[in-house]
Amino acid sequence: MYNPDFSQPWHFSDVVLSVDGTKFHVHKSTLSIWSPVFEKMFKSDFAEKDAKEIELPGKKAPEVEVLLRIVYTHGKGQRVTGTENYQFLLELAEEYQMERVKELCCEFLSCNVQDTNCVKFYMIAEKFSLQSIMNETLQESKFLPLTSLENDECFKELPDKTKLDILKTRIRELEKTLGEYVNTCHNLVTSVYKSVAEKVQSDECDNYEVHRCGANERFKLSCKCCRRRVQNAFCELEYWDFRTLLNKLFDLNNCNRTARQFKNTGT
Repeated sequence: MYNPDFSQPWHFSDVVLSVDGTKFHVHKSTLSIWSPVFEKMFKSDFAEKDAKEIELPGKKAPEVEVLLRIVYTHGKGQRVTGTENYQFLLELAEEYQMERVKELCCEFLSCNVQDTNCVKFYMIAEKFSLQSIMNETLQESKFLPLTSLENDECFKELPDKTKLDILKTRIRELEKTLGEYVNTCHNLVTSVYKSVAEKVQSDECDNYEVHRCGANERFKLSCKCCRRRVQNAFCELEYWDFRTLLNKLFDLNNCNRTARQFKNTGT
């Protein structure tokens, strides 16, 4: 049943939950399956064991109704949504130990993590010990520029250790991207210099101090004389010789998320 009516007795309902003046006709068996707290309440020597009506003080009727609809429709008739119902559902699921409801909330959070909400989701996940969501949001936070973090109210409320973890993740991502750029550019420059040297440098370089160390090479990038000769040379080069490195540089510039972020925003 995707749209149960809790306002009146139905299909052998055997207990009433009273929430802020609103009555919900439900089934002990259903609540017991979903919640160890309700199961203990109905089986142990609590006053609620034989009660026909149970008060839930401090709860809000609309929120309890959403929870009950998720329970009775297994999350199909009533879904966890981005209208903030996941927050009160997590609160209720934590209190009543409803692991399946927490799982549904986790599924929603996981499917909706993005750079605009990852810090907020991390704070929520940390509160309810949702480790998988913490990991996902931490990974997403590595794409946040410092200005975004500085202006994020949720980030300001995080403990210092959590802030440090987020900043470390960001720094690692920047170092990784920078390292890829540096290595690719270095290999490309070296390849170009050596290709030009092969075409224009016919004589041995007379900078013996540099060339007598290490491998016996006619051209050495560490040699100022060799570099100067290449820099002043004029020759044609084949694109094919550098295609792999140029393609890698292009991919870094256009496919790497961190690099695109810098290119588009200048941050």
